[in-house]
Amino acid sequence: MVDAGFALIDEVSTVDFGAYLHVGHGADPVFFLHRPAFGTLTPTTAFRLFHQVGQLSNSTERVGTFALHDWTGVYYRSSGEASDGLHLFAAETEPDQESQALMVARTKAVASVIHQVESADDNSDLPDIRLVAEVEQAKTTIEATITTASGQLLHGRCSALVPDEAVVGAVLDATENDSVLVEVREVPVDDRRAVLTTLRRPDGRASFGLAIGGPDNLTSTACSALRAIR
Repeated sequence: MVDAGFALIDEVSTVDFGAYLHVGHGADPVFFLHRPAFGTLTPTTAFRLFHQVGQLSNSTERVGTFALHDWTGVYYRSSGEASDGLHLFAAETEPDQESQALMVARTKAVASVIHQVESADDNSDLPDIRLVAEVEQAKTTIEATITTASGQLLHGRCSALVPDEAVVGAVLDATENDSVLVEVREVPVDDRRAVLTTLRRPDGRASFGLAIGGPDNLTSTACSALRAIR
């Protein structure tokens, strides 16, 4: 997931420095250095790097700029239910404001998935959902019933050629959500089956939902869709 985030940033702007600090609640921090390689850092640069990371991790600002060595860049502090993160990107030539904004937007999207990994195999935070599938020739129809925390029953229905797409459509229909499905696909997470749903909100922003395991494939897809619309 972290490598995928770095790849998305590289599509926007070539950075000389890219790093991510992942801090699970109650766990030791894990530091990922995308560029440059650890072996190319001098002791002085390495010391300044970790000192800067420590300072920014305690910053009260969620988004900001920083200077390190010969680099100038942008940082973004993300947070989830079970972890927090610090994302840093910089270059010798400071990225323009448009590139910085796009880098932060993509980082936010990826961070939302990274922070779901710790809790994606525990669906107790989600409302109860029941699915009924009907297959007719090449088309699958899904009827979804969602029980909210207050006991309210939400019903949705959708038909599609791809069963997972029908599930997401039924969840969107039940919750009266105007987001549009971009993609639903399986992704590997620690050698376990996971489903990643990508939606596009009415304002054009992307949202992501991840679910790992589950009693069956369709229910996992439904759980990932519920996380994407939260």
